Amino acid sequence: MRLYFRSPERDRTHGVDVLISHTGPGLLGSLVSPAFLANEYLHQPSDDPHCDVLVDLTDY
Repeated sequence: MRLYFRSPERDRTHGVDVLISHTGPGLLGSLVSPAFLANEYLHQPSDDPHCDVLVDLTDY
């Protein structure tokens, strides 16, 4: 599943890929953390028209 988060500080939308079977409160809590959105090491270019960058957390 792809979740979309808007970062007001960086004026971009993040698309985050997660496995539904691994999605729990800990993962969802980390996704809304400003530190997570600022970690550009995880960002990949996006070809999705709904987001500017992609983050693959399917192995999380």
